[in-house]
Amino acid sequence: MHQKLKHFLIDYSVVVFLTIFLNFFIRIGEYWYISSVKFEVVNLELFFSKSINFDTLFIILFSLVFIIPLAIIAIFRLNVAKVITRILFYWSQK
Repeated sequence: MHQKLKHFLIDYSVVVFLTIFLNFFIRIGEYWYISSVKFEVVNLELFFSKSINFDTLFIILFSLVFIIPLAIIAIFRLNVAKVITRILFYWSQK
């Protein structure tokens, strides 16, 4: 039981950090699109400070809401908890 929970928490933290990392690259692409294709002047510091801060806050709060129910599921069915985690974080990106 302890090993299942440990594996789940490691996997969960990896998914959370990869989601934050992915959002950072999505924001870089958005900034490039807005600044080059739309030809609008956008303050780089303001754009990244607002978007990265809000995205990171959302991901952390989202992960805190689901960690306890998923940890309980992981105790009984580790693979089911991992699949649900990936589905939830994939859904949060849409």
